[in-house]
Order: sequence, then C-alpha cells, then structure tokens
Amino acid sequence: MSPFWLTDEPHPALRISRSFDKVRDGIKAGDQRAVDVAISLISDDPKLPFGKTIKCVLARALNGKRNLLSRDQLDRIKARVAVIDELQFPPTELKYIKKLLRKVIP
Repeated sequence: MSPFWLTDEPHPALRISRSFDKVRDGIKAGDQRAVDVAISLISDDPKLPFGKTIKCVLARALNGKRNLLSRDQLDRIKARVAVIDELQFPPTELKYIKKLLRKVIP
C-alpha cells in the first residue's frame, strides 16, 4: 500500500502539490505522520516545485495543531529559523514559521 499522501497526478509538480495538500489535511485531522512529514519539509528544506507555497501552507496548518509538536520537532524548526533568518533575503515562509514558533514558545 502506498503512503496516504501519494496521488496519481500526471505532472510531477502537480503530484507534489497535491501530495502536500493531503499532508495538510492529515495535520488538520491530527495525523502524527503528516506532522512528521511537514516538519521534515520545513527543517530539511528540499528544493521542490512550489516549495515556498507548500511550506507556508504546512506552517499555517501546524499553527492550528501546535499540541501535536514534540520538543524535538520544535528544536528542528528553531534551528531552521536560525539559518534562514541570517539570509540577506529571507524566504516568504519564514514569516509563517516564526508565527508558529511565537505561539508555541512564548
């Protein structure tokens, strides 16, 4: 059986986008596997088509389910923020990731 986030879209970029829509839905449903996938995407920052948009959507979804995040996952997000915060031109998703951290860590 294939993972729940895979779809049958013909174009790779559409397949990736639709896959992460399923991850977002999984986060909203409280699926810990979906949270793990989102944290990995945000912290490891693979170069994906529509990656900026996908990371923003997932960070907003995680913001609604902060209680699902472990201390280790929060540390991974903080480490990523420390790296991208130093960039001369930080990416758009930094705003959403920082918002998630502010609500979790006062």
